[in-house]
Amino acid sequence: MQETNDELRATCILLQHRERAFDLQGVGAMNSLVAMRRANGDWFALDDEGRYRVPVFYSAGDAMLARSREPGMECFRPVLLDEITFKNLTTTDEGKACFWMVEDPLRRLSLGRPLDHTQLAHLMHNGHEQTAGGKN
Repeated sequence: MQETNDELRATCILLQHRERAFDLQGVGAMNSLVAMRRANGDWFALDDEGRYRVPVFYSAGDAMLARSREPGMECFRPVLLDEITFKNLTTTDEGKACFWMVEDPLRRLSLGRPLDHTQLAHLMHNGHEQTAGGKN
């Protein structure tokens, strides 16, 4: 049990260092939304009964923590969701992609809150505090 706790602490410290590195690159600043993207431009998405949902995180640190727990995300890195990336995301897959707001990166990604394009745009412009209590 002690070994597991030590490994978890080491992982958290490593992720904190990585988050600081992303902050220096302009990704993962406080209250920024990020999604995971591969070098070739592909976005990480989950299959939700035939619909693809892109997990969205409140910070690069949250995204990296989720990535450490999800083997399918190994080749993806956090990317800041700005107007350009949002447009890219909403036109990918003929605009069919939807989103998951991942509140807790330690839980399974499929337990996120579903969002459509309009809800994500609202969240991007108004921030977490004003939309967290709202209904879908």
